[in-house]
Amino acid sequence: MLLLHTWTPGHRPADQVATWDAVQALEDRTDLVVLHRPTFAETSYAEAWRDVWDAPGIVLGVEQDIVPTPWHVAELVACPGGYCAWDYRLANGQLWSEVPEGRGFGLVKFTRAARLAVIERPMVPLVPWRDVASVISSRVGPPHVHQPPVRHNHVG
Repeated sequence: MLLLHTWTPGHRPADQVATWDAVQALEDRTDLVVLHRPTFAETSYAEAWRDVWDAPGIVLGVEQDIVPTPWHVAELVACPGGYCAWDYRLANGQLWSEVPEGRGFGLVKFTRAARLAVIERPMVPLVPWRDVASVISSRVGPPHVHQPPVRHNHVG
């Protein structure tokens, strides 16, 4: 199992501290390989997902200001859904799941079967970071949304 941790150096570093601590705690799991992937350019986030899309088994993703606990990860892994994501609150307080056409990769899981079901090529197009979740979701289908919302340290 792989955990892709994406982060942008220098972008709201105070919001990232708790995420780094949480991910570091997850690195103790023997069944989990953590890949820390800095994103610098407009398409770096898409490139990170493209690079792990063909990985074996489950691929989890956590963004720079989401704070996953071992429980959140265990719930995703145990869920039979192929594409799952934890709900989280946006900077304005609204849940991303309540936004029309909302897609959220804050803390997400893709099984290998869900990733292989994508027939469009490339499976992960090089789109700007803002569009990655919606483009992939349009190819995989709607996510199973887990509740309650995971902690999101986005202050605006």
